[in-house]
Amino acid sequence: MPTVADILSKRDARSLASLSPTATVRDALQLMADRNIGSVLIMQGEALLGIFTERDYARKLALRGRTSMDTPVRDVMTASVLCVRPNQTSEQCMQIMTGKRLRHLPVVEEDG
Repeated sequence: MPTVADILSKRDARSLASLSPTATVRDALQLMADRNIGSVLIMQGEALLGIFTERDYARKLALRGRTSMDTPVRDVMTASVLCVRPNQTSEQCMQIMTGKRLRHLPVVEEDG
């Protein structure tokens, strides 16, 4: 069974898609569109504060009448982020994603 590290070693080595909590939702949407991705990590320095996803946009912004130009991502991000380690198997990740109904699962090194 392949591990997360095995899978990531075959992917594009572009830098991590992340923004500060003060970035606007518009900034996050533009980054996601530019990279053709569905989520952005919200980081304060090296600390993971949350994740902003297309689902967050649809449910916490669009349906509540907020604007992407004025809303900081910290106000609508998902702060409770489940993460996996590089040594976990793809099967373990799929169990987590299915059980918790997640579409995005950040990978965090052992040292944080």
